[in-house]
Amino acid sequence: MKKKFVQKSIYVFQLHQLINFDYNNLFVPLANTIRAKAVIMLLNMQ
Repeated sequence: MKKKFVQKSIYVFQLHQLINFDYNNLFVPLANTIRAKAVIMLLNMQ
């Protein structure tokens, strides 16, 4: 029972690592792009 729980914990941890990895790879560049566009828009408005 305990071993199964540990394996499940490891699986969940790895899943979280994978999600975090995907999140960082997908959303950080996207957020940076949106931020860059917003800055350019603000500069163009002045």
